[in-house]
Amino acid sequence: NIHFGVYEAMLGLKSGSPNLAFLLMASRFIAGMGSGLCQQFYVASCLHLTPVAERPEHTTRWVFSGMIAIGGGPMLAAGLESFNQCEKGLVQDFTLVGLGQVVVVACAFAAVFAYHPDLENVPDHMEREVVDDCWEAAASTGDLDVVVRRIVLILGCLLMGSLRAFGVSAVEVVTASLLEDTYNWGQHKIGITIGVIFLTCVPVRVLHKMFGDKMSVVLWIRLMSVTAIAGGFLLFSPACSVLNKVCGLDCAGALVVAGTVLFPAFYMGEALAVGIMHQHVLPSGSWFDGNHSQLWYNLAQGLGRFLGPWISRWAIAASGQDFFALQQMMVTCVFLVIFECAVRPFMRSTSPSAADK
Repeated sequence: NIHFGVYEAMLGLKSGSPNLAFLLMASRFIAGMGSGLCQQFYVASCLHLTPVAERPEHTTRWVFSGMIAIGGGPMLAAGLESFNQCEKGLVQDFTLVGLGQVVVVACAFAAVFAYHPDLENVPDHMEREVVDDCWEAAASTGDLDVVVRRIVLILGCLLMGSLRAFGVSAVEVVTASLLEDTYNWGQHKIGITIGVIFLTCVPVRVLHKMFGDKMSVVLWIRLMSVTAIAGGFLLFSPACSVLNKVCGLDCAGALVVAGTVLFPAFYMGEALAVGIMHQHVLPSGSWFDGNHSQLWYNLAQGLGRFLGPWISRWAIAASGQDFFALQQMMVTCVFLVIFECAVRPFMRSTSPSAADK
């Protein structure tokens, strides 16, 4: 993404430039490649560095950092654009946003060089715990059922990750679209609002840190799923009338409230599910070892992010907001069904975080 930022900052491209749309798409492609490489290396490496029992918590921190960045990005861009001196109605200058992109990427490079630790003498938890627990158990009993169970669990977690990405991207795009097209909000205000909605994961993360050991990971995922279903109800048209009578909120406000419920619920539920997947990866060399499982996860999440905006915009255009709300409810319910049928029954009984209380 740094290539687009430098080019944009140097030339001061305007929104009327015929090359801007192409550069934006190229920028997204390059950014996706860079992000995918970093995520694959980071998570696959951390599976070797993190004890099995601690992986759900570590994965939650990883997803949380991503949500903070996603929430801060629109707010930073909107803040930089507020310094744009062009008069309203004229073409916009994206130079400051390009410079901001360059600074962010440069800071990431600097952080890697400054803080990446020496891993020479660090124990390999993947080799010691996964190989011993999985393959040796199967070899000693002559029963490969333990391997099949783990594969089913991993596939279930991949489907949950794809559904989560679908739901999050759908709500993000539809919220921005409705606020701009239906409720006539400005782009600056929408950018700030979307950022704030994403940052509602912060109080949820704080609550999980405070009370995470009071409930099992199973109950946390169930709680987050039920919360997401409740947030889906707020997307229906009658919810707007109810909130208007109770709180004085208009329909735009009801849409924002729905987002503040859906986003953190999707985040926490899926983060814990991915942590479970990382607890059950197979030994190195398998198609479902730590490295490959993370690759499949990135692909599944990318598919969900791709389909979410397209299908949701089609749902809004074809049948309105209520049909979109029904779609989100179905996604959340399927998420929970997959967890109960394909993940929870095959979780490690020896893991403290897997014990259902």
